[in-house]
Amino acid sequence: MAKSFQRALGLISIIVLARLLTPEDFVVVAISALVLYFCDALSTSGSEPYLIRKTAVSDADANSAWTLDIALKGTVFVVLNLAAPWIADAYEDDRLAPVLHVVSFTLLLNAVRSPGLFLLKRTLKYGAITRLLIFQKLVAFVVTLSIAAVFQSYWALVIGDLVAASVMAIGSYLVHPFRPGFTCVAWREQWWFSRWLLIKANLGYAKAQVDVFFVTRLFSDEAVGAFYLTRNLSVIPSNDVIWPAVEPLLVPLSQNRDRPDIFRLQLQKVLLAVALLAIPITVFMAAQPEAFIDFMFGSQWVAAYPLLPPLMLVFFTMAFSQILTQVFTALGRVKALMVFEAGSLLMLIMVLFWVRNSNIEEFVTYRAWLAVALVGGFYWYLSRQIRLPLFTVVCRWLPIFAVAALSAWLAGLLEPDLLKTMGNGRLLVLGTVFVLCYGAFTLLVLWFGQRYWVEYRFVWALIAERLASFRS
Repeated sequence: MAKSFQRALGLISIIVLARLLTPEDFVVVAISALVLYFCDALSTSGSEPYLIRKTAVSDADANSAWTLDIALKGTVFVVLNLAAPWIADAYEDDRLAPVLHVVSFTLLLNAVRSPGLFLLKRTLKYGAITRLLIFQKLVAFVVTLSIAAVFQSYWALVIGDLVAASVMAIGSYLVHPFRPGFTCVAWREQWWFSRWLLIKANLGYAKAQVDVFFVTRLFSDEAVGAFYLTRNLSVIPSNDVIWPAVEPLLVPLSQNRDRPDIFRLQLQKVLLAVALLAIPITVFMAAQPEAFIDFMFGSQWVAAYPLLPPLMLVFFTMAFSQILTQVFTALGRVKALMVFEAGSLLMLIMVLFWVRNSNIEEFVTYRAWLAVALVGGFYWYLSRQIRLPLFTVVCRWLPIFAVAALSAWLAGLLEPDLLKTMGNGRLLVLGTVFVLCYGAFTLLVLWFGQRYWVEYRFVWALIAERLASFRS
């Protein structure tokens, strides 16, 4: 319930802000977010995983972690403020320098959070953290939308993020009695642990944001604003639908990593579960970009229409990439994972540089198919390592693709002229038809397939169990 509330606030924020702000406003937000995320990755200390993984945590451990966090983020804070004028000059946008000066304080606020938050997670006491997160989201939501409604300026998002960081920093001292102090007694052990996380965090950041960097440098304000909003829309299903639904199924992977046959079977079940969610979302959103964009952002964002279909392909690969990361982590093959991250980042940079003279639609399409190729290649590598029958797995997805495509086609048969008169209700009508068709056809496919394939049998049994619990 708490996570659903937070997601709902985030979704409402996007819908409202897209109607209040201009593409030029989102350009400033996109660039400042790009710089801030880079600085945050650059100053990652790994305090949270370090403290959570330790068998026993002393005050010296917690204080050293807090001190290291402040030292790293404090240093990057100073560098960012010194570099802000040069960054603004590089983008030829005078608005950037004051924005970067303000958002840089987010680094300090994140650094001074009490390690008590991590200590609560160690003992699985998430209640206080959840309440704090809800309060943080609610305060930031009210502040951001209030400023946007009154001033209709990008400063609404900037100040909203700063308020969110402030609430979390102050609240961290209210939800746990631990009071940190400066010390470097245990810094060597944490630094040895954190340096690998620092490398991984920067590789992950660069891979996730390299397309944003190219877009902000190459295209017009309208194109950048459309890309920024559409990209955020395309990742919502992965973060808010697929990952929460699939995460519980990943636990048996770690538990059975020394039992190859069971591990392989569990992975096939997880992949089918992801496919059942990711394929229909990808197909429907790619088939109805105008309905989604008009509903989410308003009809003024026409430039976003052609960007949603290829970005949904990126979402599709992202859903499976998250599983890939968990599998290699469970197998203890972190080195192979880092090699892949580095190699795929290099490939992304080379290809995006090569197509830099394309228009925004072509650029995003190249980005999408490259994502498919990279994830497909690494899944092939995984199949060789654990003898996963990849061809068989993909073939089991084909009925789901067929069902999703048929459902999207049937929804598309609705009278276009009639739908246009419904305004934002058009998406509700199309979505209802699609969900009903996909649900009915999928149940039929699962019922038939569970006679022959164990993965289908697993999903069929899971659905039957949920229906039984719902009835009771």
